[in-house]
Amino acid sequence: MPSVLIVDDEPMICKLLSLRYEREGYKTLTAHNGQDALAICKKNAPDVIITDINLPVVNGIKFIEELKDIENYKPVIFSISGSIETLDNLDVNEQFSKPVKINDILDATKKYLFEKDNNIKNLNIPENFELSKEQLELISELTPGIIHNINNHISFISSSSYLMKKNIENEISNQPNNEKLLNDHKIFEKIYTHSLMIAKIIKSIKMLAYPVNKQADMEKKIISIINSSLDLMQDIIKINEIKVYTTCNENVELRCYPEQIIQIFINLIKNACDAVAKNDAKHKWLKIDVKKSDNLIRISFTDAGKGISKEIIPHLMKPFYTNKKRNNGLGLGLSICKKFMEIHNGEIEYDDESDNTKFILKFNAIKN
Repeated sequence: MPSVLIVDDEPMICKLLSLRYEREGYKTLTAHNGQDALAICKKNAPDVIITDINLPVVNGIKFIEELKDIENYKPVIFSISGSIETLDNLDVNEQFSKPVKINDILDATKKYLFEKDNNIKNLNIPENFELSKEQLELISELTPGIIHNINNHISFISSSSYLMKKNIENEISNQPNNEKLLNDHKIFEKIYTHSLMIAKIIKSIKMLAYPVNKQADMEKKIISIINSSLDLMQDIIKINEIKVYTTCNENVELRCYPEQIIQIFINLIKNACDAVAKNDAKHKWLKIDVKKSDNLIRISFTDAGKGISKEIIPHLMKPFYTNKKRNNGLGLGLSICKKFMEIHNGEIEYDDESDNTKFILKFNAIKN
């Protein structure tokens, strides 16, 4: 658990920042002057320091300078207030002004801690590479058995939810205005739909592990695939109050394996939801845009995020690479998207020239 030291002579700022960081899973320490802050650093070596410049006893500038004297200690440092000119020669990672925008400092914390952690991991690349190879071999051996077991459970969920759905439909025919029955029917309908989708995803994963030399031959309207994907993600979209804007000619078709394209869309929609969930209402949006030329179909997913760090971009499509918390992702989403795109002779790319976070899918258009 990373630790954060918050140094400010205003107790309310310390309390607000502490509460927010603790909610995000960080351990927090506080100090109200530079002298106490320095003592905490020598004793606890916090990973991140957020310090005001105008501090009593020992000011923020002197406190930051004296941190250099602590042996083998290189924390991430953010300064609050103070002029840019004054701080030019200080070893700080980023400067913020009051009133403090907590989301900005949090985003910077995640960014710099990720970069710091990544630099440490890069020192052990040969050892980690061998470990990853062993993990992949183990996964390869276990996959058939895992898939078989999952299919058994999914079959049970699917058949049970279908029976419940049908039973409720019979009851609704006698009580068409019963709100509880209508809500229950909606729940079991969703369970049944999701169970079918999981079965299709497993089938697609099997296709990745044991590819067949068969070309996708189903022609499907892209708008229907988009709508199916959004329906499956509706709860997450609704809970996070994200607005989705779709631009697509309803007649544009794609030759594909629909369940694989839905899985690609779901991954991109989920990533977008994760990225903008904590934004203010004005910056909670996702735009899905479909453009077709004579030979090419371009589908872009653009969200209100500020883009992806340049250091991260080269690793985006690598298996098991993730910048999310360990419990929130395995780092397989985009790598699987890439594999599914290759099956369709298509491409997935990140647009690093966009002002926002934008992924583009490219498919060959159906020739008339």
